[in-house]
Amino acid sequence: MNNVTRKRISEIVVELSKAASLVEPLASEIVDMQSDEQEKFENMTEGLQASERGQRIRECAEQLQEAADKIQEAFDSLEEAQGTLDSAGE
Repeated sequence: MNNVTRKRISEIVVELSKAASLVEPLASEIVDMQSDEQEKFENMTEGLQASERGQRIRECAEQLQEAADKIQEAFDSLEEAQGTLDSAGE
């Protein structure tokens, strides 16, 4: 591998690091929203939980959890890619 390629790999690792630093706070915010929706649902009476509104809140909490999980997977993949690129650039 030549120096131009090594330099470009290093630049890409920096850009991936920047992307990861943007993703992390967004994932945290989604987790907070999911917790709020889940708490809202759990604090409802059984009758309200079974209502259309209750079901929408439950579904929203589930979708937010799914989104948070997918973002975490993407974040983990970014970190793995950074490590792989670091190794390749050595």
